[in-house]
Amino acid sequence: MIFYTYLYLREDGTPYYVGKGTRTRVYQKHGRIPVPPKDRILIEPHISEADAFDAEKFLVAYYGRKDLGTGCLRNLTDGGEGSSGGKRPDNAARLIRQNHLRRGIKLGPRPAEIGKKISAAKLGKRRPDMVGNRYALSKVGHWKGKRRPDMVGNRYALSKGGRWKGHIRLTGAERTRAYRQRQKAKG
Repeated sequence: MIFYTYLYLREDGTPYYVGKGTRTRVYQKHGRIPVPPKDRILIEPHISEADAFDAEKFLVAYYGRKDLGTGCLRNLTDGGEGSSGGKRPDNAARLIRQNHLRRGIKLGPRPAEIGKKISAAKLGKRRPDMVGNRYALSKVGHWKGKRRPDMVGNRYALSKGGRWKGHIRLTGAERTRAYRQRQKAKG
């Protein structure tokens, strides 16, 4: 396993975070610390995890921490702690389940009668992102903010997944036309 120490750099080239990682840790979100573009990340490989921890401690001490008023880093610790590839003990799942039950958190599949109640409450409702918008933008997943092929230019596009699977979506013009026809029929 290859370990490394990394520095996140601001646009002006000054570091704002030092970390130790392995595999793709450098590109993963760190809670409140934003991950910069790849061209503003410096990576220094190390032979062992201990060497990487020592380098992390040195860099944090060298650049200083903002919270202590000693430097420019947003790190909240002096570095050198943590672990790689941690494994839970065999009884961890049982202990977590007991803790959830004690706190009243229900685990496991939803009872069938609750699922039926939710389904009945949603029956006949239209999804706002599928109604009256011929060029609807997808709200989730890979297609977020993009025009999905199944939602563009299709007069009667059917939703392909989720709870709205198979529902028909009308464009704004088609709704207007249907409304006018209903008004004519009323006389």
